[in-house]
Amino acid sequence: MPTYDERLSVPWTWWPVVGGIVVLGALEVGSGFSYVVLLPVLIFMIGFFVVPLALSARMRVQVRDGVLIAGKDTVPVNQLTAITALDREQARLQLGPKADPAAKSFIRGWIGPAVMVRLANPEPVPYWIVSTRRPEKLAAAIRESRTQLRARAADRAGANAPLPATDTRARPSQRATDPSSTASSCAVSGGASGSAHAD
Repeated sequence: MPTYDERLSVPWTWWPVVGGIVVLGALEVGSGFSYVVLLPVLIFMIGFFVVPLALSARMRVQVRDGVLIAGKDTVPVNQLTAITALDREQARLQLGPKADPAAKSFIRGWIGPAVMVRLANPEPVPYWIVSTRRPEKLAAAIRESRTQLRARAADRAGANAPLPATDTRARPSQRATDPSSTASSCAVSGGASGSAHAD
C-alpha cells in the first residue's frame, strides 16, 4: 500500500473550456456541411484537444515500498540525499535559470509546486523534479520511507552479525592447581598412617 499517492489531474474547470472549444471549432469548420463532414471534424478536434490532455492527466506520483514512483520511472528512496519542497516560484527557478540539462523532470504545467530530490550518484542524472500539489507531504513521505528502509537494513545487519567467540579450552581443576589443597591432603594421609602403626 503506498504511503503517498497523487494523481496529477487537470483542474476540473478546464474540461468545460476544452469541451466548448471542441464543439465550437467543429461547428465553425463544419458549418454548411452535412454530418458526413462534421463528424470527422469533431473526431479530429477531440483527438487534438481532449485525448492529449486526458493522457497527460493520468500521471501518478507515489511512494510505495521504499520506492519513489513518478509516472513510469522509479528510484529507491535510499538512493536519495537532499529532499526539498519547492513552491511555485522556486520550482520555476529550478526549471528555468537554475535548471540542469541532465536533470529529470516530471512536470505538469497546471501544477505550480514541486519536490526536488537529489540522487546519491549524480551520474548521469543529478536530481529529479516532480510536480505535486502537496510538496511538504510528498517530501515528508519520502523522508519517512527512507528512515524506515534504513532502520530495517540496520535490524537485518544486527541479526546477521556473528556471535562472540567462547573459550572452549578445558580448564584445569582447582585440586590440581591449588598447592595448599595438595599439602593438606598429604598431611591428612600422613597422620592417618601414623595412627595405624601406633595401634
